[in-house]
Amino acid sequence: MAKCTKCGGEMGKLERVCPHCGYDWLWTPKDEEPKGLVYSTLADVALLIGQVVAALACVMGLIGCVVSLLSGKWLDALIRGPIAVLLLFAMFVVFGRALDRNNHR
Repeated sequence: MAKCTKCGGEMGKLERVCPHCGYDWLWTPKDEEPKGLVYSTLADVALLIGQVVAALACVMGLIGCVVSLLSGKWLDALIRGPIAVLLLFAMFVVFGRALDRNNHR
């Protein structure tokens, strides 16, 4: 059994809400929001810049695939290029989701 940190009442280990006082373990009051560099405006700017750079690199990778295809470099055009583009697109998505989470905390 676990104990509630707010009222000290007994509760199950897997319970998220205290059955005695109703304290929700996943709810974070505004004054207890995480602080520090990771949650700062500077981090949001870095994520935004990273997202823009990843998008530009993704477009450049697609252009590189077309150029490689036209110049007969089949390995670059059909394997290396698409893998690089997919990885860059994944970075774009991750930066966007992290930025969205930081703005909705």
